[in-house]
Amino acid sequence: MKRIFIITGIMFLLIAISFGILGIVFQKQGNRAKGIQVGTGYFANGEYHKIDSGTIGGNKALQNDSETAAIIFYVCAGISAIMGVVFLLIGVIRYAAKDNGAENYKSIYEDKNLRM
Repeated sequence: MKRIFIITGIMFLLIAISFGILGIVFQKQGNRAKGIQVGTGYFANGEYHKIDSGTIGGNKALQNDSETAAIIFYVCAGISAIMGVVFLLIGVIRYAAKDNGAENYKSIYEDKNLRM
């Protein structure tokens, strides 16, 4: 029970890595949904005159949805990473205080009156 904060911190860091990977995947999907820019025109007197331009194979709705999902996953990854670091620090401090024989350190789990 003394290492619960350390284990929780490691789990949050693994979740943060997973969210980061999902953010990368969705961002790449959004980049693929942009399509290819093309244009039509003609050359006259050594100059190119553009008539029309557009995008082939682009899906703006998919691009926007994928980029929004990527941002959400990046934010979740950041929050999970912060929580993971905080839990790791709490766990290491608690574990170090217990190992150093701190006299004033008393865990709620060690109090015999609170046990069921």
